[in-house]
Amino acid sequence: MGTAGGLAGGRVSVSDLDDDLRATAESIAGDAERLKQIERAKALLPADDPRVAQLAREAELLIDEMASKATEQSLLVDEAGAGT
Repeated sequence: MGTAGGLAGGRVSVSDLDDDLRATAESIAGDAERLKQIERAKALLPADDPRVAQLAREAELLIDEMASKATEQSLLVDEAGAGT
């Protein structure tokens, strides 16, 4: 989801930025669905179940990935705004 392969001067076409933004948004939405599944699974387990810790760690890692993707998305939006 990077912006490599841009136009002359390091600029990226609006179409490429749109594609990157769309792909990033879809990826974040997919992660949110997975996070929802994890949290529902945790809610069904007793607190002392060892799977709770595993699911909590998975959720934490997924949230970190989502934050990175959201940051990337913000940079793409900034780049799109700079091109106008």
